Amino acid sequence: MSTSRESLMILNASEEKLVLHAYDRQKHDGLSHVHIGGDMQLTLASSRGGRVSLLTGRRVTENDKMMPVAFCEAHLSTSVTKLSPGTRHSTMPTSSQVIYGTAMNGTVYRFLTLKEKEWRLLHLLQNLCIRDTVICPFTSKRKRQRNPAGYESLEFQPSQMHINGDILNRLSIRGPSYLMYMLVTEEFYSPSTPETGSPQAIYERFLELSKDLLGETSNPVEDVMMWLKRTLHVGF
Repeated sequence: MSTSRESLMILNASEEKLVLHAYDRQKHDGLSHVHIGGDMQLTLASSRGGRVSLLTGRRVTENDKMMPVAFCEAHLSTSVTKLSPGTRHSTMPTSSQVIYGTAMNGTVYRFLTLKEKEWRLLHLLQNLCIRDTVICPFTSKRKRQRNPAGYESLEFQPSQMHINGDILNRLSIRGPSYLMYMLVTEEFYSPSTPETGSPQAIYERFLELSKDLLGETSNPVEDVMMWLKRTLHVGF
């Protein structure tokens, strides 16, 4: 049993009474939540202000029932008032759990859980998109120049773990040729700021991540784009 009115609390029913099992370390004006379960004991929770958090109860102990910091947080433009488990479509990655979220204005969101290899490849693609003037025309010039497409931090904040499917969908529409252009362009590279990533380093990183996820292929760019379209596709 669980509740999320002020913060997520998970209760166990034992001997005709409810016993606290775990609780979120932050208080939020909660709206909805759904248990995903699995080895990580995941729970997806939404709160007012557009926040959606992925929490785990794995490290909870008898002496410390406070949940760790959220794995991932998405900050959306509208608050999700209802979260519901969905059915995984055959085109999706086999590891994905599907959750649908409904907002008061009628917007429907689809949330997917990702394995590490999937996330790392999508994170690289998202960084490439954010600095591209066609796919993300409203990104500030400073953010484009400082976006570390060829660099991966050892630690990420929860908000940095969210992959924005709307951004990646704009890439999928433009196809493999545009992805290749983003991988090799020197528009954002400067030797004085190597953390932005040289075209060679970015392309090599892309090949490494695509091989880790999809295996050895004759055309990694096309195969990644096919996989991306299948992942983003909403089937009914």
